[in-house]
Amino acid sequence: MKLTLRYLLAYLDDILKPQDAAAVGRLVKSSPNATALVERIRALIRMRRLTVPAPAEKKKGLNANDVAEYLDNLTPVDDVVAYEESLLKSDEKLAEVAGTHQILSLVLGGKPKIPASTKTQLQQIAISFLPDDAQFPDEASQSTGSSVEIPAMMAPSIEPASPEIAIPFEIPKRNDGFKQFLIILGVILLLGAWAYSILTDPSFKDAGRNYAERSRNIDDPVNGNQVAGVGEVGTSELVAGNPEGTSVKVPAPQKMNQQPHVAVTTPTSPVAPSSTGSANMPSPENTDTELAANNIPGEPMVPAGNATGNEAGKEAMAPVVVQPNPIEFAPSMTYVTEGQPLIYVPGNSQTGGSVAAETGTEIKLNSSVFSPPYALASFTINNDQIRLQMRENSAAQLIGSDNERTVSLRFLQGQFLLEVLPVVGDDRLTTLQLVIGKNIWTMTLPDQATTLVLEVIPQPTNQFEQIPTSGLYVANLWSTGAPVSLQRGAGQPSPPGNYFALLPLNLAATQAPPATEPGVIPENNENPQPAENNQPTAMNAPPLPAWSDGGPITMTLSQKRDQQEFQKYFGASNNLWLDMQGVADDPNPRIAELAARVLALGRQYDSLVTILARSPHEETRTEAIRGLRIWLPQDPSHRELLKESLAKTFNPETAQTVYTLLWGFTLDDGRRPDISRRLVDGLRHEHVAVRELSIYWIAELTGQKLGYRPLAVANTREQAVTSWERHLARVGALVAPE
Repeated sequence: MKLTLRYLLAYLDDILKPQDAAAVGRLVKSSPNATALVERIRALIRMRRLTVPAPAEKKKGLNANDVAEYLDNLTPVDDVVAYEESLLKSDEKLAEVAGTHQILSLVLGGKPKIPASTKTQLQQIAISFLPDDAQFPDEASQSTGSSVEIPAMMAPSIEPASPEIAIPFEIPKRNDGFKQFLIILGVILLLGAWAYSILTDPSFKDAGRNYAERSRNIDDPVNGNQVAGVGEVGTSELVAGNPEGTSVKVPAPQKMNQQPHVAVTTPTSPVAPSSTGSANMPSPENTDTELAANNIPGEPMVPAGNATGNEAGKEAMAPVVVQPNPIEFAPSMTYVTEGQPLIYVPGNSQTGGSVAAETGTEIKLNSSVFSPPYALASFTINNDQIRLQMRENSAAQLIGSDNERTVSLRFLQGQFLLEVLPVVGDDRLTTLQLVIGKNIWTMTLPDQATTLVLEVIPQPTNQFEQIPTSGLYVANLWSTGAPVSLQRGAGQPSPPGNYFALLPLNLAATQAPPATEPGVIPENNENPQPAENNQPTAMNAPPLPAWSDGGPITMTLSQKRDQQEFQKYFGASNNLWLDMQGVADDPNPRIAELAARVLALGRQYDSLVTILARSPHEETRTEAIRGLRIWLPQDPSHRELLKESLAKTFNPETAQTVYTLLWGFTLDDGRRPDISRRLVDGLRHEHVAVRELSIYWIAELTGQKLGYRPLAVANTREQAVTSWERHLARVGALVAPE
């Protein structure tokens, strides 16, 4: 017997006769190809993120009538082989046919109940088609059911593609009620046995008793002595309880938003002296200097743990010693804007819990804030000593410091205004720490009113598994009042100035080193100093950006309508990231694009992968690509995270293709014929994500698309692909050689 795809579907859905099912089972076990196909079909049916054809799809092979004819064995013999080959080549088509076959098998599994009125109507319709001289049986024969003998309706006579195969679409009546009862009973018995074993376990009772004793001991005196000074800042001493009479320091509770922090060091590692740097940040020596020694621009990314250390096999790692870090301080920070959406995440943005902040919300330590498109967010810090404004598409985090007069902020991306007001008092802030990536700049706050203008632009990747050639960030700082001085890490403070090119580090100097020609990136950029600008010339100090006045965002009437519609989604929610993924499917492409931009701002890579695979809007998929390109090179661990997310959405081959395309290409790559051919071939890929990424990079390299649309019908896409084929034949590559 020859095994066909339709016969295999009947076997998987258990509608074959027992002897036929046994024969097919033996064939599947003996054939590796058949076994692989069975596993593939089962995986596709369970895949949730696989695209499906539109209900009114007219394309041949995806049309509902074509699927129905194939399942009913009515497809012409000459077309069966070609149709089955098209199914095996496309996950989308194969999943559609297999899923439809499974649903029909379940629905048609029992005997249908036909009402008596329906039977009467069917008999009348059948009688109307009989000839006038039809013979009706006598009354005695009516006890058999029908009053007339109706000829059976026969399907068109079509010879099957394989004469030796006859697919018996016979669905046995299932009686699974008793089996389900046994399964439920077994589960209940297992749960009862598990609960009984826990309740009767003596160790379980002892654990509860010990926990209660420990809880009482917290409030009771220790060895007959009370802990003094609880609630005060500093330490408390416990003297009488110590057998040797020496005092033992006990940390007192933290102030404000403090959270305990633990560092791990080795006995051979020297303890770093206390500084104005944050306790939870790497020391300047271990900082990757934006482009760490192991992550040089243009070179492959290496995990930070492999950058330094002992050579393999020469020296064993010293035992780990846990030492407490100093207590972290953070000044009060309050959100004061009214009528503007702000995403507030008390913790890490990847853990969920994102909510819309209300006016008056106090920003806790290590919390992140995200200002979505068309929105401004204002904050007061330390009783209005510093006023912070975040422009649209900006993200920041309040982090701790070991100095209670220091405010430390991590800037993820965007545009920021920090207005420093002179304040007199014991609680005034004296130091400001700016953290961008793994770089820390410390600034002594001026005594007079000063406005700091900060712009942080994360850079997307454009080379496979390498950080961007210009660094991970481009950051610039202006001071519109008193000149300020910056100290990067443990380096020397810079001379006072009104402009600093903070990042990239190898371009942060206003003048190139003596041994380097102007415009050439120096190879050694381990200890560059922040730029100094005491010259009024525009060449050294670029003009202040237009948004530095802190005014409202300029919007068109269409953008204002989109803003009002988009703000409706910032309601009562415990996870705005999850809500935004749903908004990304909005029928309005502009609203869906704003949702994708918010997810990219929050680095929600899993949601961006879903948008890239499923979104019906080109604008939304483009925003997802941009967000993934910025997030991907930020940390070496992101590569594995992205691979895992792609594996859940695409088949292995497509996942690898998407992963490669997300890293991007340079102009030199665009001049290579092999890469150019690969990108043009990607325009014909069956998955829209590959087609979108291919035309994205073609447009980035050439500046044009030649009318190609990833979701256009196949004929329209092919016309644009033909134009790119002619371009390759004429130029030799996407980009003409220099």
